[in-house]
Amino acid sequence: NLVADCDETFNYWEPTHYLMFGYGFQTWEYSPVYGIRSYSYIFIHAVIGKLASFIVGDNKIAIFYAIRAALGTFCAISEAVFYCGALKKFGPNIAKLCLLLMTFS
Repeated sequence: NLVADCDETFNYWEPTHYLMFGYGFQTWEYSPVYGIRSYSYIFIHAVIGKLASFIVGDNKIAIFYAIRAALGTFCAISEAVFYCGALKKFGPNIAKLCLLLMTFS
């Protein structure tokens, strides 16, 4: 199976491709007929992709990895800030436990 996670692929990557390039699969959740999901979160991915396209050109694979790298960097920074907050609020023992739990989650 080429699609490892259908929700990730069809709910995030395909709509991002649709916003960036004007074509691609559109799931029923994003369809104007139903409209149960907003493009707001997907728009963040598309902005990152557009910025990356200035550097890597129209190489869609490089844009895909640039988006993933940006999201991974944001997550890493968020977890570091969370750890520092736990350290400040609850002390080193709880912060270490928090770090351990985040490492394996």
